[in-house]
Amino acid sequence: MDQNIKIIFVDIDWTILSHYKGKHVFDKASIRALKKAQKRGVKVCICTARAYHSVVYTGLLKIFKPDGLIISNGGLVMIDDKIIKEINFTDKNYQKMIDVANELGLTMQITEANGAFFTREPNEYVDHVFAIYQEAYPKVEDYKNRKGINAVVFCTSDYDEKLIAKLPKEMHIFRYYDYAVEIIEEEHIKAEGIKDVLKYYNISTDNVLTIGDDVQDISMFELSKYSACMGNGKEEVKPYATYITAPIEKHGVKKALKYYKVI
Repeated sequence: MDQNIKIIFVDIDWTILSHYKGKHVFDKASIRALKKAQKRGVKVCICTARAYHSVVYTGLLKIFKPDGLIISNGGLVMIDDKIIKEINFTDKNYQKMIDVANELGLTMQITEANGAFFTREPNEYVDHVFAIYQEAYPKVEDYKNRKGINAVVFCTSDYDEKLIAKLPKEMHIFRYYDYAVEIIEEEHIKAEGIKDVLKYYNISTDNVLTIGDDVQDISMFELSKYSACMGNGKEEVKPYATYITAPIEKHGVKKALKYYKVI
């Protein structure tokens, strides 16, 4: 075993959770490998773009207990169910964002630390997104005097320019699907969430292994001494990793742990 690796940060979607042909299937062999690493004293943290309620809905936390959770690309950081960092919208921009969505007649989902809610009834765009990601529909709730980590507006790209023009300049939008665009205020970066965890545990970046597949994982690859991009990962991401492992269907995470002699 390589004693130099003390902590692992691993993505969820297309890293340990497959969506092939609309079926969500965990790579249980790789999850067993992560558990084996934990038994050998290596900490394992989940680092995902998903919100907390979304991670819960996948069922991952029923089959695996991570040492930490980096949620919403670093917008929320948790250690042993304790929140150590939470990035919320400012009250002014929170209200403006919802006003813009309502003005355009669009449904918005607001994500909070422990859940999410819709600002208005779901539309056809919502149905498209939830059919793919297979998540539970949150309820429509009063959004006043609430906090939010991030938001999703359900719409096509035809609305992007309108959103950019109407939203405050400090707001960032990221289109992650044909019918959904994410809105955040302070930029969420996975590497920043990792830094919070490393500070908490007093671990150096020289002792870190990161595993992922998408553009949002580049920041964590750049931060860590050891990194693995999934074989099914995006081609523009692979050059940033120190190792290209097998695709998810061939247990890429498990192979990466073996390559780096963690197990």
